[in-house]
Amino acid sequence: MMSLERVMNQLAAGHRLHRVSQHFDDLVHVVTVQHQRGHHQQLMEPGQGPPQVQFVVRRRSFS
Repeated sequence: MMSLERVMNQLAAGHRLHRVSQHFDDLVHVVTVQHQRGHHQQLMEPGQGPPQVQFVVRRRSFS
């Protein structure tokens, strides 16, 4: 699994990260990204290509 620190370093170095999927509901917002090498590489199915990382943001409950 790719660490968050590594992803942030890649972003800072100008690496390409592409959103693979996104899901959100009342409780969480989940975004999955995948590292892409080169400009024309096709994205692969989960588990077949480069490492993926998920960012999960829990929504606050305001009651």
